[in-house]
Amino acid sequence: MKLRLLILSILIFFNYSNAQDFDLTELKAPSSPAFTILGVQPTEIARPTTFDAFKANLFDNFSDENGFSVPQNLALEFSPYWLFNHKNLTFDKLLDPSLNSVWTNMARNSSISIATIDIENQIDDEATSTGRRLGIGYRTLIFSGSPSKKNKEKLQQALLELKEVRLTMVSAINLTQTLAADPRYTDFNAFLDSFPVEIENLFKSKSLNSQVKERIRQIIEKDIVSPLREKNNTSPLDTQTKLLSYINSTLVVQVLTENKNDIQSKSQAVETLIDLNNKNYKGFFLEFASAFTLDFSDNEFDKSSVPKWGFWLTPSYRTENEKFEFLGVARFIKNDVIDNVETDNFDIGAKLVFEKDKLSFSGEFIQRFQNIELMDDSKEDLKAVLNIEYKLAKNILITYTFGEDFNVNTESDGNVISTVGLSYNIGGSTKNIKLFD
Repeated sequence: MKLRLLILSILIFFNYSNAQDFDLTELKAPSSPAFTILGVQPTEIARPTTFDAFKANLFDNFSDENGFSVPQNLALEFSPYWLFNHKNLTFDKLLDPSLNSVWTNMARNSSISIATIDIENQIDDEATSTGRRLGIGYRTLIFSGSPSKKNKEKLQQALLELKEVRLTMVSAINLTQTLAADPRYTDFNAFLDSFPVEIENLFKSKSLNSQVKERIRQIIEKDIVSPLREKNNTSPLDTQTKLLSYINSTLVVQVLTENKNDIQSKSQAVETLIDLNNKNYKGFFLEFASAFTLDFSDNEFDKSSVPKWGFWLTPSYRTENEKFEFLGVARFIKNDVIDNVETDNFDIGAKLVFEKDKLSFSGEFIQRFQNIELMDDSKEDLKAVLNIEYKLAKNILITYTFGEDFNVNTESDGNVISTVGLSYNIGGSTKNIKLFD
């Protein structure tokens, strides 16, 4: 019994091994709450991302007064949920948010980002202090859209076909092992003669469609009964011990080998459709994000402070034609970075994205309403940028952003944005997710 279970486990593993680890990441433009709160984010409205285990974002203008420079602004972002295995998670549950609670979907889409920049504070007319500013951010999808109906139906059909291949092989081998160990069939010929009746009994006990039934018959006749007859002619299988030993040590491997190409082709079809399905979620998304900065003057823990924090919502909608995405943002940021200028910033913005193959164009604007507390004053400001993204490889995305930044009371000089960005996945979410229960 233990040996039979072991063989079945090997079989199941073989069936899954070529279709189990799928890359579920969908690389977007480099955009993390940690960068946004630090004020170095060229684009403010982040597109929803999915299933990134570990990702790095990089920004710089790649030049200084001496020419080319090494990029300085680096953010790391990781998703705690995808750092661990989830044995009971199936693709049905993963790719269809309606099968899960809002809290479950939020946990799967949660990510934490960390970024740092150098800072320089003016103490008086002559003295300045330097230090480090740490940005820590969190974001998650409250609503994560839904798979394209067309792609979902194709994926479900491909999964069904792969499941049927697995079912036929498991059923055929399981039946063979059971009959070989049955004390009623100690004679080899009696063992072979029992197959027609036992096959029909198997069909009566399980709900199987005609294609699965026919495939089981074919596997038993072609890959099991015929090889057993040939083996018995050259080396008689005249005891149950010999018969079981040959089945478990040799015949099972032969059956797997004979059906390997069919398994691999159907597994590849599933993998392709999963990738397509994941990249083509449609409908309404709602992302929540929050972040804060932690300043270390003179690079000392004793001189730390939290001068800036904020939270925001980013609703978005992806069209069915896979080309356009509409996004908005509503954000509040408390900013006490500049000495004696404490501000409350309320931002409202919108973004339009057009995507074609590996290339993406987007434009966004953000209207800022700023209250300056000590001055009992309020101001308005506008940020507008254009962004181009190009996917260099599956896990590498390069961007260029040009536009006008906010003017009033920012931590940086000037308002021209001209930035090159790079985003790359350090590790994808290939955490042994089951295709089906």
